[in-house]
Amino acid sequence: MESIEKFEIKIDNKITKIDIEKDLDINMDDINNELIKQPAKYAYYATLSEFAHKRVSELDNEINVVYSQIYQQIVTANNQLEKEESKDKKDKKPEKLTETAIKNMIINRKSYNELVKQQIQMEYIYNILKAARQAFEQRCQMLIQLGSISRQQLSDTALRIKEELKSKVNSK
Repeated sequence: MESIEKFEIKIDNKITKIDIEKDLDINMDDINNELIKQPAKYAYYATLSEFAHKRVSELDNEINVVYSQIYQQIVTANNQLEKEESKDKKDKKPEKLTETAIKNMIINRKSYNELVKQQIQMEYIYNILKAARQAFEQRCQMLIQLGSISRQQLSDTALRIKEELKSKVNSK
């Protein structure tokens, strides 16, 4: 089983390695740089998420087209068979295919199943990327708070140093 945080995605015939855990990691020693990089990381995962969503929709359309094509093939072949059977047996009516029987024939076709499997895999990737996008939104809020805390600590330190210097000057 592949890792949820690490996987590969094919974009425009190019394999891109994704490491969500690494990209979400925060270097506490360089909050300013993390704040600078945050928008680009968010945009990257938002773009990947939208790409995956688009591909899911494309696969849904491909599945519908293949379903329709196979349906037409089955109905045409069945009509042909019915004509041949009705010529041979004038007294007995040929058996009609039900919608359920046609549907079962379609979903058992390899070409149809392959597209459904691709769609399931792409939905899986899309959902992971959507969650990653949300994680980057949370990361942004956390970075803002960490930056605020860092500035407050710096301000408190500067104030304390001023007070210490002032007390040293006054004590002399």
